[in-house]
Amino acid sequence: MKKSILSLLLCLLFAGTSHAGWYVCYNFKGKIGDRPIHLSIQLLRGYGDNPDAITVKGVYMYDNLNEPIPIHGILNERTHMVLKETINNQPNAMMDFLFYGNKMKGTWMSLKNNMTPETLELEKTGELIDTVASVKIDPIDIIQSASLKDKYLVGVYSKKAIGKQAVMRKLKIIDKVTNKVTQEIDFEKVKTASGNVWTIIYGNTIVDDINNDGIKDITVWNDVGKRGGYLYITFDPKKKEYVLNPTPEADEITPAKN
Repeated sequence: MKKSILSLLLCLLFAGTSHAGWYVCYNFKGKIGDRPIHLSIQLLRGYGDNPDAITVKGVYMYDNLNEPIPIHGILNERTHMVLKETINNQPNAMMDFLFYGNKMKGTWMSLKNNMTPETLELEKTGELIDTVASVKIDPIDIIQSASLKDKYLVGVYSKKAIGKQAVMRKLKIIDKVTNKVTQEIDFEKVKTASGNVWTIIYGNTIVDDINNDGIKDITVWNDVGKRGGYLYITFDPKKKEYVLNPTPEADEITPAKN
């Protein structure tokens, strides 16, 4: 059974066509010990130094903090997933579990302190498989790595038409304390696709001070021009909300990854 599931997974990773996308993502809810979390991971074949490896990139958050934490690792041929959490470019913790079924168990362990490993429990809540051109995709929330000081960002992805790629339809701006959506940025009127340029789905948003007014703004990757560009979402102090410029700007200098 494990081999058949892995075979299906490999088929999904290799099944891309010129009209399909490359995202293979899974969302989970769960617990580390008794602390509730949400986790999202993306599987990539041939990413990095080893062309045969299945690389894993992702983000997770403790529900009481809602602060995105980047994770990365590998999925080996026996469905054994090992993910490392890095903070300030330093290894901080590790997740170890079997990527099998809808409910999974494993361990989380601090790499900074000699702590006893804690139980990790995960339950799959959704998936985004965009390697098959003939499959439509219902809306799914994907946490973004970048976040504002008091808010985190969630891209709402879907694919409405066969032969197209999954795109970010909306960007949710969510309060980290109340966990309530404070604003939704709608990209439906933008002529070119948004949020599907960066290979790592969690890196399709950037937080920076775009207009040098001392307030952090949001940039979303957009499929404009030959190699993509940006949609700018700036904060308006008078309106006290973020405002989208619906005209994307083609990329001239590629920014650093999130």
